[in-house]
Amino acid sequence: MGSMIAEAFLGAAAHEILKKVVSVAREEISLAWGFKGELTKLKESVIMVQAVLRDAERQVTNEAVKLWLKKLKDVAHDADDVLDEFTYEILKRKVEIRNQMTRKVATLRLSARPASTPHCHKEHKA
Repeated sequence: MGSMIAEAFLGAAAHEILKKVVSVAREEISLAWGFKGELTKLKESVIMVQAVLRDAERQVTNEAVKLWLKKLKDVAHDADDVLDEFTYEILKRKVEIRNQMTRKVATLRLSARPASTPHCHKEHKA
């Protein structure tokens, strides 16, 4: 009887913990997805700026303007690199959250298992 109460208590506790984990994960993921949408827009803008700069470089004959365009192009490449790193960090964080959830669920499953009962061994008489 006591083990049934303990199992019920562990099951309820595991359920509450799991609800909290899922809630936190959901918030983290929605935050990441919100950033992802903004990052996608920003990345598209950077790609467009790079295309315009390439086209402008081909058409400009003034060396000072060419140098200025090259510097601007370098800045656009740097911005693109930063966006790639930020996207990587978001994906890395999502994987970390997923791994944490998996570990917590596995731990909850193990802790919610009823204790194994010892087997009774009868000696066989020959």
